[in-house]
Amino acid sequence: MIEMKITNFYHFYPCLVTLVGAQEGEKINFMAAAWNVGLSFHPPLFGVAIAPQRFTHGMIEKTKEFTCNFLSMDFLKTIHGTGRISGRDVDKVEAFKIPLEDSKMVTCPTIANAYAAYECRVKHQYPVGDHDLFVGEIVAVHSKPALMRKDGLLDPDSIDFTLYMGSNTYLSTDPNRIVRMPAEIELNS
Repeated sequence: MIEMKITNFYHFYPCLVTLVGAQEGEKINFMAAAWNVGLSFHPPLFGVAIAPQRFTHGMIEKTKEFTCNFLSMDFLKTIHGTGRISGRDVDKVEAFKIPLEDSKMVTCPTIANAYAAYECRVKHQYPVGDHDLFVGEIVAVHSKPALMRKDGLLDPDSIDFTLYMGSNTYLSTDPNRIVRMPAEIELNS
């Protein structure tokens, strides 16, 4: 089948999810983003694509910094919820009881239970269709040495990576676990 009117193209999924963090004043927000990518080793650059109508977009645009936090499937409710609810309406740190860890080089904290996190300063912002690509220079990396192999790679036997397939569906690196989450989030459950 060949489609000429393209409405969805999930063929490049699954994608590793990151929780993009931003802080403006006292307000801290995290949003799930599947559209994230490493761009360069030298200098270390990482990109996240965020739609301009997202609350996090405005925060990053103003502060010129963000964090990227990688969480395992153990935190799927937080991952999914931060992608479905706007920080304009809900304090997500409080609602999802997100434990924070101070950053070293940027204002926005990282997530304490992330298996890895990047502190980034915006180097470029590019409009790309209905999203903007924020290119951040990674100025600090948080990682858990116990989850790393001797060659510096993450140990897939120690981390159940969270992969997003689209349409509220997540794929685990545990071969027996695929999870479909509800489109609507209930904060009191």
